[in-house]
Amino acid sequence: GPPPDVPRGWWWTVGCPPAVVTSSDCCAVTGGWRERDVARAHVQALTAERDQAHAQVQILTVERDQARAQATQGSD
Repeated sequence: GPPPDVPRGWWWTVGCPPAVVTSSDCCAVTGGWRERDVARAHVQALTAERDQAHAQVQILTVERDQARAQATQGSD
């Protein structure tokens, strides 16, 4: 495994040395951290897209209501 004075996260940043990969010590742990971070970023991106879509729907709803109001005025 890694030297005790080296934090585990360090092993991911340098890329796992071949000797460490076989021990499944470095990539399994720090790789799991990285996957979790990627997943969290993905969720944040999806949340932002959802919020944008929600705002878009609100805009379209307002435009539809305005068009409907104009149509009813014109039909009088």
